[in-house]
Amino acid sequence: MVKKIIFDSDIGSDVDDAYALLYAVKSDDLELQAVTTVYGKTDLRARLARKLLYYAGLEKIRVCVGESEPIRSVREVWHTGLEGKGVLEEEDFAYSLRERGIQENAPKFLVDEIMNECGKSTIVSIGALTNVARALRMKPEIKSKIEHHYIMGGCFGENYPEHNIACDVRAAQIVFSNDYPKTLIPLDITSKTDIGREELYDLRKGDKLQRAVSKLSDVWFSYKNRYPGEEASSTCMHDPLTLAVINHPELVESKVESVKVDEEGVTYFGGNCPVNVGIGINEEKFKEHFLDVIYR
Repeated sequence: MVKKIIFDSDIGSDVDDAYALLYAVKSDDLELQAVTTVYGKTDLRARLARKLLYYAGLEKIRVCVGESEPIRSVREVWHTGLEGKGVLEEEDFAYSLRERGIQENAPKFLVDEIMNECGKSTIVSIGALTNVARALRMKPEIKSKIEHHYIMGGCFGENYPEHNIACDVRAAQIVFSNDYPKTLIPLDITSKTDIGREELYDLRKGDKLQRAVSKLSDVWFSYKNRYPGEEASSTCMHDPLTLAVINHPELVESKVESVKVDEEGVTYFGGNCPVNVGIGINEEKFKEHFLDVIYR
């Protein structure tokens, strides 16, 4: 069954968000309902998402700029400084967001999108949870209209504040204290999704979207290898795994636990609201599935 998703992302920094978008576009069982951006340069992220969707022939998919500032974070906003390089050009900034068909105020957009949907909505959050948290604050009733919320974030194997959670600790606390269906795919298993750079090279020969993502991939590897002596030959597909489990739950082992987030952004088992948490991954099956989908 094809699942419609609202794609909430900090696309443009780590390249896995762009690969997640590519995966969603190429998948036979996912349909993009809308894209919202979050964290830092959200206007730039929205312009990048809009251009990638244009390359995919999906200009009608709505894109909305989200929250650039966290509710409360434990770290400075992080950018590579290379967001959009290789894909966005000067002409992409010559027009206003409205002229590019990009909306603003993602929390309100999410409320309207969810409440106006005939059925229930599926949200995929692969960045900070600020947009969703503010939407929940704005209209708590949206909980009853969320079919499922898939989240990449957290880390349970060590006392470590994973990036997406630490970027907005308070937003994560709000989301996990609200009781509605969620699946959390944590760093413990997404860190096992390494894909070799050479396995991605043939995207350069693909369609416009594949070639654009390949360019973003080259920029990401140049960032990873920015210091002398560094030679990264692979990158983790944290976010694509989160999308893959929507229709392919067999790729991960999971268990139902309650989740809480402390004031430093560290996730623990505990709290009051049940969450389906990924605790294991079939690495080879995910890799085979992921590469099959993105090369379609």
